Amino acid sequence: EFANVDSTLNCILITSPGPGEGKTTIAANLAVIMAQGGKRVLLIDADLRKPRIHSVFKLSNRVGLSTLFRGHTPLRSIMYPVPGPQELFILTSGRLPPNPTELLASARMDQILQEAKREVDVVIIDSPPSLVADFQVLATKVDGVCLVVQPGHTHADLASATVNQLKHVNASL
Repeated sequence: EFANVDSTLNCILITSPGPGEGKTTIAANLAVIMAQGGKRVLLIDADLRKPRIHSVFKLSNRVGLSTLFRGHTPLRSIMYPVPGPQELFILTSGRLPPNPTELLASARMDQILQEAKREVDVVIIDSPPSLVADFQVLATKVDGVCLVVQPGHTHADLASATVNQLKHVNASL
């Protein structure tokens, strides 16, 4: 809530310079904490290459984000509610498409995010690491980007390169 006092962060992208640095764990925990704080939260698994959110929450991954690109399925119908007093919903990745970057860069993805913002207070997006272009595409569609680095694991030069890539697309880091 205090990260960006001059504007609201209704849509937050979680990414990392490389794999195995904890971005999915951070995304899941941030979503749970914000929901426990009284916000309606949607956690989207936009890693259409190696999705993990469905595993974290023990959900089916048959339908999800990729389903929304293929048809006229309403977002609300495939948002999985997480049991508990909080209002937390999950949108898994769905089946892996052959062209993730093109899908995430599409006007349809913009529509999906607009629909998500109408359904909930906060949208948190778990993205692939900066090794693929998907994170840059998504960074242009959100209010802010949280870059996860793991001390002793993340190489400083890779983290610096990721920051530069985010600056190049005018992302709010």
